[in-house]
Amino acid sequence: MENTDVGSYIKWGKKIEIGIPAIDEEHKRLVSLCNELREGIMQSKGAGWSASLIAALHVCTDYVQTQKPNWNQKNDFAKLHYIL
Repeated sequence: MENTDVGSYIKWGKKIEIGIPAIDEEHKRLVSLCNELREGIMQSKGAGWSASLIAALHVCTDYVQTQKPNWNQKNDFAKLHYIL
């Protein structure tokens, strides 16, 4: 019997938050999409399903990348070097 209880591959929590709400919300969305993709693969949901989820990941990632200059101007990222 197959194990379909895959749970969360990446668990969102304080350990991966950076403390800037706008960025944390976008990263939380990316983590959620990654978890959905893994679950779909583990449950063999099919190419059509995974293609639409990969497209959503692409859109979300593009948004995060376009927002970085705005976030850089509004926040002091010097304190985040230890995370990177």
